[in-house]
Amino acid sequence: MSEWEGTGAAYAASFALLTAGAVDAVLDAVAARVPRGELLDAGAGSGALLAAAERRGYVVQAAEPEPSLIAVLRDVHPRVAVAPAALPHLPYPDGAFDAVTATFVLNHVHDPRASARELARVSRAGGAVAATIWPAGTSPLRPLWEAMSRVVGSGSPAHTLPPDRDFPRTPEGLARLLTDAGVRDVDTSEPAWTWEISPDALWSGVEGGIATIGNLYRRVDPPTRRRMREVYERESAALVGTSDVLRLPHTAVLAVGTR
Repeated sequence: MSEWEGTGAAYAASFALLTAGAVDAVLDAVAARVPRGELLDAGAGSGALLAAAERRGYVVQAAEPEPSLIAVLRDVHPRVAVAPAALPHLPYPDGAFDAVTATFVLNHVHDPRASARELARVSRAGGAVAATIWPAGTSPLRPLWEAMSRVVGSGSPAHTLPPDRDFPRTPEGLARLLTDAGVRDVDTSEPAWTWEISPDALWSGVEGGIATIGNLYRRVDPPTRRRMREVYERESAALVGTSDVLRLPHTAVLAVGTR
């Protein structure tokens, strides 16, 4: 079972609202290289970047492998062409797009290096390639996920790869990943924003199987799930304090270059 199987609705209601915080920074960076044209979003999720790019005048397409997320995309963006495909294998000819984006996708793929080469391949010469990642060890949710993981008897949940496929989750690491893939003049930045979400909405993402913590949750038995929920309620209440929402400052790594 894929770690994203059946997560479309849960993702759209929770963590999609987090990743949307980087959309304007990504599109500003792309527009500085390619202000118009055909744009592909690889690993499009629920389509926040597609919608924003279309408002800016780009002609957009999406690649997304998870059927439940494709269903969300087709419901919210019925006019957008969606290919059921995942990095590092996209069903497009070389140089098919003026701009190619992959937001918070290279964190999750099994071969980031091959995936970066594929992003470059489908971008035309002179086109823009942009990607975002989460920097390692900086999430404000990390202590919460660690507390929940200890219920299962594991440490902090991690997404690990063999060294020959992995890359440093830093601005320099992401820039080198794109440069090695054939992208030139790569610039990096670290957009920051505050994500506001209710504890119930965030829990719906965990319960729906989103990210490593959600994948862990849906693999354990019902008693362990109940203990994880108890830890979540206690720890999230401490984070909320007197407010009714979690206010979580996040920082991403953004790299953009020219093919």
